[in-house]
Amino acid sequence: MEGYASRLMAGDYGDIRAYVIETVDPPPVMCSAGWLPSSDFDGNELQDIAAPERLAAMTVTSMWGGVRGAVVFQWFAEDDDVCRRFVDSLDRIDDTGVGAALVRLMFEHFENVHISPDWWEALPGLAKAALVDRMARSANMFAKQLDKPLVDDSLELPEWKIAGRFTVGYK
Repeated sequence: MEGYASRLMAGDYGDIRAYVIETVDPPPVMCSAGWLPSSDFDGNELQDIAAPERLAAMTVTSMWGGVRGAVVFQWFAEDDDVCRRFVDSLDRIDDTGVGAALVRLMFEHFENVHISPDWWEALPGLAKAALVDRMARSANMFAKQLDKPLVDDSLELPEWKIAGRFTVGYK
């Protein structure tokens, strides 16, 4: 967290990177988390989080701004190698599939997930069970983990209406 505080205090954001997905409606699943991306949406390993060297970190925040929603992935330039490969794999997913990809990410890696009750109640029972299983399995270090947890699992979820996508601090 020291890196964030020093940049904030200095007002120097030159090495901040972000990838933003804007939504038309409030994202039905929201979170705020910091994490170490280990694989991408294509199933490629990005970094070995058990390795002793310095690891690339990223934050993910989803929110509603009153006019548009946003899912923001943020990192420092020194973590470009890993974090840009991660967001590039997300950027390759078309707008019709990006909501399901974000749900896989949030249920797989974050415990601080907030779900719209209307969205959840509208899901078929099999989808609810699969998402509960995903979150429970990922939280249990003794459970068999998926080899490629973010790859499309064909779970049918309601589409998120995407208003646009853009980057901050890089092209």
